[in-house]
This record gives sequence, C-alpha cells and structure tokens, in this order.
Amino acid sequence: MRAKVWTEPAWDADCDIRTVWIIRDTKLHEGLILCTNSEDVQVLSLFADEAHTAFRSMTSQRAKVFRTIARCADFVVLISGTMFPLGPKEDAAGIMMSLGGTLRPDSQNSKFDVKSRRIMEKLFSQGGWNVLAFRVMITPFHLSRNIDSTWYQKFIIDRTIARPRPHFLLPFDDPTTAHLASAFRNETRKKNRDGMIDIGALRLRSNEMKYNAWCPLWSQIASSIRGDSGSSKRHAMEEILNTKFPRTRPSGRVRKLVSLIKCIVNAGERFVIVTDRIWLALLAMKVRLHSIALMDRHVSP
Repeated sequence: MRAKVWTEPAWDADCDIRTVWIIRDTKLHEGLILCTNSEDVQVLSLFADEAHTAFRSMTSQRAKVFRTIARCADFVVLISGTMFPLGPKEDAAGIMMSLGGTLRPDSQNSKFDVKSRRIMEKLFSQGGWNVLAFRVMITPFHLSRNIDSTWYQKFIIDRTIARPRPHFLLPFDDPTTAHLASAFRNETRKKNRDGMIDIGALRLRSNEMKYNAWCPLWSQIASSIRGDSGSSKRHAMEEILNTKFPRTRPSGRVRKLVSLIKCIVNAGERFVIVTDRIWLALLAMKVRLHSIALMDRHVSP
C-alpha cells in the first residue's frame, strides 16, 4: 500500500487499488463527489480522523460531502478522542448520519436497517432521548481502548506496571471562580447560524476563563502579548508576574496550590509540576517562590 495526498490530477493519474488517499478537510467539496461517484470507482474503506470537528454538524458542507461518500463506502470509521464534544444528545444524530447515511425509516439510502432507523428516529426526536438505549444500540460497532484491550492475545496496556491513582484537589471557595463557571455555562448555549456550537471558539473561551480562574492577571497578559511570539511573549508574562503578582490577591486555585506546595516542602519531599501552557508554568514557578509570603499575607491559618 502507498499513501498519497488527494488532488484531482493525482486521482485521475492513479487507478491503483493499493493507493491510500489522504484528503484534507479543505478538499471535501463537490469536486470530490464527482471523482468518487462513478461506476468505475469503489470506495473500499473511509477513515476520518478528528471526526467530531465537522461531522457532528447537520449543515456543514464538509459533513455533507463526507456523508455522500460514506454512503458509497463499504467500511466507514470515525476516529476521535472526543466523539461527542457536547454530549451524545446534541451530537449523536450528525455522527450516526456520517457513519451510515440518512436515518429516515422510509428511505433506502442508508447503511442502517429499518429497525435501527426507527429506533434512532425516536431517540433523536424531541422528548425521546435515552442515553442508555443509545449506548446499547452503538455497542456492536463502537470500539475503545481500555485496560482490558488486547492485540494478538497480548494486553495493549502493560499490566505489570502499576497504574497511578489520580488525586483530585478542589480549589478553595472563590467568588471569581463561581462567576467564570457561570459565564462558561452561558457560552455553551451560544450557537452559530447553522445551529451548531463552534467548538474551536468554545475551546478558546474556556482557556481564557481557566487562565483567569488561576490568576486575574491573565487578562492584562493576554492584551499585552497579542501579536507577540516566542521569547517576547514569555518576557511579557514574566514582567507582569514579577511586578504585579506579589500584590495580587491569590485565587482559590492558587491558594490550594500554595498549601499543597507547603505541605510537600515541609515533608521534605520532591515534586514536579507538569503543564502544557507556558503561562501556567511561569505562574507555578512564581507561586513556588512566593508561597510562604502569599500564605502569610492573604490566607488565615
């Protein structure tokens, strides 16, 4: 087998059954349908990575093209770490249509049998949703990896290695955190013209709220680093933290982090703080340096 990036000229020049075509989402347009909708073309399998981004939508052009091709494919796979970002009730109909075509019981243009389509029509109609029934229905073709998953009679996840048990720490009570949580719930109710929630915009908004929940200085930092990149962005963060952090009242999350660090240090233990965001890493370093002062100044014993 060999992989190629899909373009119309490359498609016309290569008829080898061993070719695997990689199609960017920007190429999901009517031209692709014309190339695949031919008696000489057989779509053996169709795989979509990050399938939740567009294919949960009922009106997305990319989703419409994908569903048209999926109806001609012998085997369809949707790959995603978050298949139903807003929950099955909101996203299941679009996902199921991307797998098998129309859900109407009176249509012949579907991979699902009539009984399954009748069940889905009832589930997705107003007032008929039942998440347990939906889980039972998708069990035969919904695959996920867990600690019991095997490949060629061997466990995928090595069972000789002890699994660490996570310990969740809730932040101290903080009026700002409660306000941000309420604001985020309001964000989840906003929808685009097509009736779908913009997951990308929601993710950016949730990051902004999360950073402000850690430290209200993030609003100032975000405005100061707009357009910057690399070292200049980090320098701006460090400058604001150095000058304003000691005088900023710690949030509930910072107070919890300070108390945790103090307990670890007093016990003589080592610790590692891991984050994939520069801002949170710099904040954690500043908390470590000022932990005792913050506790003594703002937190009662």
